[in-house]
Amino acid sequence: MKKKIYPIRAIRVMVAEGKVTMLRCLGLLVCLLGLGMSSCKKVTEQQGIVGLCPIVVSTDPADKAVDVALDKFVMATFNTDIKPETINEATFGLKQNTTIVTGTLSPTNSGMTFGFRPQSLLLPFTTYTGTITTAVKDKFNSSMVSNRVWTFTTIPKLSVSNSPTLGGSTSGAGLFAQGATVTVNALPASGFTFVNWTDSGTATVASVSANYQFAMNGNRTLVANFAAIPPAKYGVVISANPTAGGTTFGGGAYNVGTQVTIIESPNLGFTFVNWTENGTIVSLASSYQFVITANKTFVANFSAVPALQFAVILSSSPQSGGTTTGAGTFTSGSSVNITATPLAGYTFVNWTEGANVVSNSANYTLLVAANRTLVANFVNNTYSLSVSALPTLGGLVVKAPNLSLYNSGSFVTTTATPNSGYTFVNWTEGTQVVSTNPTYIFLLNTNRVLVANFQISSYTLNTSVQPNVI
Repeated sequence: MKKKIYPIRAIRVMVAEGKVTMLRCLGLLVCLLGLGMSSCKKVTEQQGIVGLCPIVVSTDPADKAVDVALDKFVMATFNTDIKPETINEATFGLKQNTTIVTGTLSPTNSGMTFGFRPQSLLLPFTTYTGTITTAVKDKFNSSMVSNRVWTFTTIPKLSVSNSPTLGGSTSGAGLFAQGATVTVNALPASGFTFVNWTDSGTATVASVSANYQFAMNGNRTLVANFAAIPPAKYGVVISANPTAGGTTFGGGAYNVGTQVTIIESPNLGFTFVNWTENGTIVSLASSYQFVITANKTFVANFSAVPALQFAVILSSSPQSGGTTTGAGTFTSGSSVNITATPLAGYTFVNWTEGANVVSNSANYTLLVAANRTLVANFVNNTYSLSVSALPTLGGLVVKAPNLSLYNSGSFVTTTATPNSGYTFVNWTEGTQVVSTNPTYIFLLNTNRVLVANFQISSYTLNTSVQPNVI
């Protein structure tokens, strides 16, 4: 005889509708269990067979989800209709570590889906744990077999601030997905210059560029530091257009007459166009050098690299060593000429791409078949300095710092100290007197041979004769 299979919940309905008698029901193996206890077993007239219990089939956010919105309405969907009265703060909860998140539980239009709305916004880049317990029951009074536990992590937050508050303005704060590329911008107020970006609560410098781009890696709070322009100095303010186009270096406060170099570096997907001042193009080179005689405001303009074209990105190493021209966006297959020009005190060495030397010529023509990133390498010129005493026994001469070679532009101090019986006269170079001060300070930009001249000290002896008095 073919066996008939009845879920216990169906037996309850059949008894209530009079389709089976109580006597027959008592004859079933587990009928009493079905009538008086919560269960999710199916039974036959001959034996019990295990069936499905209420379970959570999905959650929103899903288990291990990331970048979850801070105002998220947390939901759970079951495989059957659930008794609303069994969904409460004891059976459906959210925690952050051991802290209980307060909020409101409510059903949706479906009797199988329930939601939890936190009373306050969730914390950024924080892991939360949701738990639904076995005390949750379906409409047939069947319970879950085990708790459902899942976790999710909220989206990171970037905060920016100014120091001092009146020093300038910042932009770029917000919520960003983990790993997203983010750009922050600092613009100094009148009378101030940008100094650097630091992570809040630390002295660690994150960037010296007012336009700072980085990959989001958890919550971050950045401080844009500004400094008032001191009296008798002039400020250089630099920015990028668009903000995400690249970074700029060289802004600050300088003494009048100082030679200033400002430098740009395009971000991925952009190429440098030019430097402008009040809308007027002042340079097409990535590095622009000028003598400051007034406050200056420059904009580094960048252009997004169009599809099917490639970028040639140029830079200098060190940045103060020289300038480069020829960067831009070019159609695949183009021949592009790039040029490296050393600044005073430096000599061009070579062009490199990654670890490879591609040319030893300052003027180099390359074929564009992909994005190219080249570095013009410069070396600081070095010079020798010789100091001596004349006569040798006349005194002691020293140079500070005492080096065999000096980088171009180094400040050197030479000091002459006469020995006993001698007097310092002057410093000479060849036949020219260069200083009459025993301490001679100068900028070294060529090889030099200096002589400290001494002379024997002379004294005047006055004598007198007095007659004998008798």
